[in-house]
Amino acid sequence: MRKTKTVKAFKTPYTPTPEQLEKACKRIRQFLAFAEDYLHTGHYKGLEASIEQIKKAATIRKVARNETK
Repeated sequence: MRKTKTVKAFKTPYTPTPEQLEKACKRIRQFLAFAEDYLHTGHYKGLEASIEQIKKAATIRKVARNETK
């Protein structure tokens, strides 16, 4: 006999807090300024690194509940 398959329910999307959004925006602005400087000076490896940092800053993850600030 085969086991019946169970279908997992969809998780509700995570909504970041306003503080997390504010912090992410500040970091993105900072890295964007670096990226613009690297673009104008021709340092393309620095530009690439800045773009990767922007991607990381734009990804807001759920914070653990027992984590201290």
